[in-house]
Amino acid sequence: MTSKKYVYSKEKNTPRSRVNVWQLNKTVQEQARNIQLLQRAISHQAGVNAQQVLLNESLSDRIALLEEAQWAREQSIFQRFARWFRK
Repeated sequence: MTSKKYVYSKEKNTPRSRVNVWQLNKTVQEQARNIQLLQRAISHQAGVNAQQVLLNESLSDRIALLEEAQWAREQSIFQRFARWFRK
């Protein structure tokens, strides 16, 4: 006959674990804080990305305007040369 005091199954050996409500509340509050921090970081990064897009667009617009001005200048130089050559 086997004795009842030697139990090899861990599940049978330990009693049901009770839920510590205070500890559970504490972890929930920590997770809520972490979620808020992540939301702040994400919104900040989204704002930074939007500013970067606006800067890139304005920079590309400026470059396009400078290229147009340079092209107009080159054309005017060529037209002046063509007029001088026709004379």
